[in-house]
Amino acid sequence: MRKKELEFQALFEKLQYYFSPEEIENLVNVIKKRNGKIDAEAFQKLINEKVSKEDEEREFMIAFMLLDKDRDGYLTYKEIYAAMSHLGSDLTESEVLDMIYAYDNDGDGRMDYYEFIKFMTC
Repeated sequence: MRKKELEFQALFEKLQYYFSPEEIENLVNVIKKRNGKIDAEAFQKLINEKVSKEDEEREFMIAFMLLDKDRDGYLTYKEIYAAMSHLGSDLTESEVLDMIYAYDNDGDGRMDYYEFIKFMTC
């Protein structure tokens, strides 16, 4: 990282915002495109995008952990079906299996966290 990027990283860490080096570089590039200046509204928008993304990721993790009843790091059709039934869904076991297979990249018949994220964001 260059000096300007390191300065931004240090500033954000003091504010308890943790950006990756790529995110800091993107911020610096946005500022450069604005002739080295950024107004408060644009700066707030950049921060809000970061916070919103972190909140979404945290909510996905919580949802996954709540569904993963046996805490093995995978969601089975039984775990998903039980949760859907509890929420009043009328999906059949077969429909839940089809849903899992649509996002089951490794073909093990279960959803890991990354497959779950793909399911939730598609």
